[in-house]
Amino acid sequence: MKWRVIFLTGVLLSVGAYYVLNLEDPKMTHIVFRIADSKVGNMYFRPETKKLWLVGNTHMRMEEELDPEANTHNLHIVVEPDMYRINRIDNTAQHRIDSDPSSQIHVPVLTPNFRQGYHELEFGRELEFFKERNAHQRALTRGGTHHYQEFILKKGNTVLTLLIDESTGNPFEISFKRGKDFLVIQYDTYESGLEPDLKLFEVPADVKIT
Repeated sequence: MKWRVIFLTGVLLSVGAYYVLNLEDPKMTHIVFRIADSKVGNMYFRPETKKLWLVGNTHMRMEEELDPEANTHNLHIVVEPDMYRINRIDNTAQHRIDSDPSSQIHVPVLTPNFRQGYHELEFGRELEFFKERNAHQRALTRGGTHHYQEFILKKGNTVLTLLIDESTGNPFEISFKRGKDFLVIQYDTYESGLEPDLKLFEVPADVKIT
């Protein structure tokens, strides 16, 4: 299957056939993550927090922070085949329909500047990605009290690292370095196996859709 890529203001949804989730009894994953630090060339990017909910490979909700410069406060809702980008400042929404009925939601972890070669690193499957590629694993302690399992992938001048919190078994941080450029993503919340709340994936009634 060919890839089709949909850009939604900082969120990249790629629909394809990487894998098939068990849709007989899908559970919900809730992730709150922060782009804590990022530099490309001489440009530094502002830290921002995003909230993500996923159910199977057909439902996604992502809440972004208010961007006063762009005058946007974006909410993205996808219930295949319907895709909405909602600006909560003026309650307007853009609506698109996915023309491929076999499409699946894929939410990459890395931002576009760092994604090349690592498109398959996605939210909800971080540890699987590293294990499938036989990443180097070692124990790591920060501050004398915070214990992690560190997974490292190196390729050319790039280093991709995942920290798993030993106390929870969940991702704590993903960092990517390419020469002098870098990206650091930290997780504030990581919940999986939740019962789906399908109301989260409904477009608010007062939103004007275009």
